[in-house]
Amino acid sequence: MATSNTKNDPRGSQWRKWDLHLHAPSRYTCAKRDDFLGKSLEEKIQKFIEELNGLKDISVLGVTDYFSIEGYRKTVEYTKELKNIDLIVPNVELRITPVTGNNRKINLHFIANPHALSEDDIESFLHKFEFKYGRENYSCKRDDLIKLGKKIDSGLSDEAAFQKGLNEFSVTYKEFFEKYNDSGEEFKKNTLVGVSNSSSDGNSGIKDITAIRNIIYQGVDFIFSGNPTDPDYFTGRGVDDEKKIKEDCGGLKPCVHGSDYHGSKSGKVICVPDKNRFCWIKADPTFEGLKQIIYEPYERVKIQQKNPDDYVKYIIDDLEIKSSDTNLLVPQKILFNRNLVSIIGGKGTGKSSLLALIANSSEIYDPHPAFEGKKTDVDFQFLNKDSEAIKYSLDISQKSSGYTLPILYIAQEELAKESSKKTVVRQAYLNEIGIEDISINYSDLSVQIEGFLNQIVKQEELIGELKEKVGYDPEEQGENFEKFLAEKIKKQKEIIKLTGTKSTKDLIDSITEIIKHGRKLNQWLQDPGFTKIESEIQNVNRIISSFNIALEKLGIKDGLEGINIKSNKDKFAVIKKQIEENLVESRQEYSNKKKELEAVGIKEDIQTLLKTLETVQNELTLFEETKEKYNLANEEITSVRNEVVKLFKTDSKDGVFEKVKEAKTTIQKKYKDFHEQRKDSEIFKILFQGVEIKPDVFFDVKSLEEEITNCFFKDHVKDVKKEIFGSAKPTYQIYCEWVSDKFWTFFQEHIEKNNFKSRIVGEELDGKSMILDIVFRNWHNYISVSTAIENDFDGKMKEIEDMSTGELATVLLKLKLVTEGLDKQIILLDQPEDHLDNNFIANGLVDLMKKLKLERQIIVATHNANLVVGADSEQVIIANFNQSDKKYMSGSLENPTIQEAIIKILEGGTTAFEKRMKRYNLAKI
Repeated sequence: MATSNTKNDPRGSQWRKWDLHLHAPSRYTCAKRDDFLGKSLEEKIQKFIEELNGLKDISVLGVTDYFSIEGYRKTVEYTKELKNIDLIVPNVELRITPVTGNNRKINLHFIANPHALSEDDIESFLHKFEFKYGRENYSCKRDDLIKLGKKIDSGLSDEAAFQKGLNEFSVTYKEFFEKYNDSGEEFKKNTLVGVSNSSSDGNSGIKDITAIRNIIYQGVDFIFSGNPTDPDYFTGRGVDDEKKIKEDCGGLKPCVHGSDYHGSKSGKVICVPDKNRFCWIKADPTFEGLKQIIYEPYERVKIQQKNPDDYVKYIIDDLEIKSSDTNLLVPQKILFNRNLVSIIGGKGTGKSSLLALIANSSEIYDPHPAFEGKKTDVDFQFLNKDSEAIKYSLDISQKSSGYTLPILYIAQEELAKESSKKTVVRQAYLNEIGIEDISINYSDLSVQIEGFLNQIVKQEELIGELKEKVGYDPEEQGENFEKFLAEKIKKQKEIIKLTGTKSTKDLIDSITEIIKHGRKLNQWLQDPGFTKIESEIQNVNRIISSFNIALEKLGIKDGLEGINIKSNKDKFAVIKKQIEENLVESRQEYSNKKKELEAVGIKEDIQTLLKTLETVQNELTLFEETKEKYNLANEEITSVRNEVVKLFKTDSKDGVFEKVKEAKTTIQKKYKDFHEQRKDSEIFKILFQGVEIKPDVFFDVKSLEEEITNCFFKDHVKDVKKEIFGSAKPTYQIYCEWVSDKFWTFFQEHIEKNNFKSRIVGEELDGKSMILDIVFRNWHNYISVSTAIENDFDGKMKEIEDMSTGELATVLLKLKLVTEGLDKQIILLDQPEDHLDNNFIANGLVDLMKKLKLERQIIVATHNANLVVGADSEQVIIANFNQSDKKYMSGSLENPTIQEAIIKILEGGTTAFEKRMKRYNLAKI
């Protein structure tokens, strides 16, 4: 049996069976309930000790007695050489009032540290309590209890009176806590107070006085209960949460259970509780070890049949350094706890070397620089998930170990290097989830938009042809083509109107005839016919002369007569004169008729008028047809424009919003698949608690604003952003609403104001074409779907873009643990706090380690006291504890020597221990 309060286990805190409610034969216990074998008290004690000697797996006993430690004193007196029990502590059971619903007093216990408090100290405290009966006060000393019994019934024997007095003796809860709080800090530091939670003789039996029940809960350190639901309830995992338990009970409370053994006459087996609900405590078998359940009320104590260690981890069990050429390692054997192992020490003491030594046991990792070229022989022993030993020897300096072990090793600078860029961290997440190449599938939408824009271009080209056909020049006639057409049509109709009366038509017809007659006269005058006739006559006369000469030679004197040219020429002159006179008359008649036309409002040149009259109807028809075609083209443009902007409406089934939704759905599905594949992994639940991965829409309003502004002449449009969004915060939803409802109006207004850039040398497009490309063809350049990766930092969700370097390292560590570490059983972390967010270390990493160690063996080299103490390390290894021989020293967190080293080596060590003690807001009366 332990004879001091320090029993060092180099493996640190381990699960052991503790029976803290075990009655030994004593006058007090036997007066209450005697089920022990043997006739005399001495014989009963002897047989009880024999039963204790037969125990094989009980580490600590809490020998219990009523208002006394007599049973404890007798037990330790007989068991000084007991080898199978690590520690025996006194447990004093008291009866306090008020009574329960069953009219039974409440059982209150206090357990004392026998290595700090003497038996006289404990009894002196007990004897302060008094029970008033009549006018007299009685203590719990045997003599006073006999007096009390006889006061109640004077006919009783001393033994019967003692029994009667003991059964009647009780103290009020107020008296107990007043005297306990006045007992001094040393006494309180070395005692723990607990209350039974039984409904018959426990605190929960006080049904109608909630305030008193809560006061008692607030005054105790632990709850005695075998109820399976109580451990969860009193640690805030039941029907009431932590906040409620802290309010009602003053803090979270551990539950312990004992066999309540009173002897074996009825067949009860020593230290075997009802339903095999053993009490397992993960601690050194010391009073300081017992106190750990106060600081870790859920993690350090379990009530169940089997050892809480599931033994399904792959762990490193030990290693033995046989020899080493390095100046950091000396021959020694190091044992490892299966949960959280913290390696601490000053700079250059070998913290990282020990981690590297373990990592290099697997060929996955190259030898650490400290071992390169330096022979280091090590014997390793691992335990697989079936607890089968895997042993091998290795020279760490060699390149390959030949063994592939489930080890994840995160070296000291690894996190810093990989988390230096946000894009690297984001890509790491996306790669693991399989959504690194997700983008909006806009190809079919682009085809649709291109089709619409081509239709618009086709109609605009048709309008251009119409303008050209009617001779429309915007520089001469202005930009309003519709106005141009209207004026032309109006003018044509006015001409037709003016020429539409009978008298006007008759005048025009007369003038037309005059003109026709004049043209004929003029044509006759211009006709070279007489000259031709004269020439022909001369030719004929020459022929006749030749003919007559020939006749004369034949002797014929009477030949043909020649044609008289002069008489014909004179006649021609007469005719010409007559025609010229007729032409003069026609001109006069034309002049007279024209004056008549001018009198009715027609002043055009008659030739032009005549020409207009021939073509005016054709031109009117042309202008009217042009107007109709222009209107149809405009209607088509308006219709197509409406169709293209519909694609930007929120309710469009095949538009921008639908494409965004499809991309977001793809991301959600991939993350759901990623989550589904890991949902049964406790590590995943632990690590990804507080991590959110969801699709997000990125709207590049800055680029959009710059590029739209570039479509206009400089200073013609001062604030594109304001024109689109007004005073609202720019979002892609508002932008799409603007496109669908206002873009074409905006577009047309700036065309009319001539604000768009003209096409210049070196640029392919003008401003109008550029803005159409930006808004319609290239919308996906400004609206894109990305993956938002957020992590909860102290209640605030932060996206990777908003994270500090330390926060980036934090989320990267989580990812590594949940991906690479998912199939790795041994996790080695070398000073992770160097690059992690400080708040996360204090509030996140500590809780993470506490949960993760339940699933994996974690060995961490650290200089952070919060990580060592706050995460409740099961084992602390001190590097170069004894600097003369450079050996590692190890033990539990509750070991006083280890605690002193933590305070000495780690900055903030004292604060870390104080913070751990106050974590659950413990409040005693």
